[in-house]
Amino acid sequence: MENREIPAFGVADDALLGQNRDAVRSDDVSRELAALQEEIAALQAAAQEEGSAMAALEAQLTEQRDRLTLARRLLADQEKQIEQKRAELEEAMADRAIATLSSSVRAPSSSPGRMCVWRSITSGSSRERAFTCRQGERH
Repeated sequence: MENREIPAFGVADDALLGQNRDAVRSDDVSRELAALQEEIAALQAAAQEEGSAMAALEAQLTEQRDRLTLARRLLADQEKQIEQKRAELEEAMADRAIATLSSSVRAPSSSPGRMCVWRSITSGSSRERAFTCRQGERH
């Protein structure tokens, strides 16, 4: 085995080369770190925009739900009013039919001495009508 002597300038070059490698690695890491920081900043900005968009959509959704609730209440109120008007109309028609029938029963051409009338019977919330006839006195 030969003993080769390494010239002094070779050791110094190796030391410089090691420092250069460290510097090159440090520059690569710095560039990579800067690129990652830029990417993080871009992602955070995108996330903030999406958050703002979601907040706006949630506000619109809340407004639409409030409108729907109001519309349903108005519809229920109108349906209730229609039902009340329908009941009033049915009652008015029944009263008119009773009045017409009563007047025809009480007409002079009816059987003499016989009197027929409609009676209203109210029980709780319901109202019924009954037609009754009885023999009356002759005048």
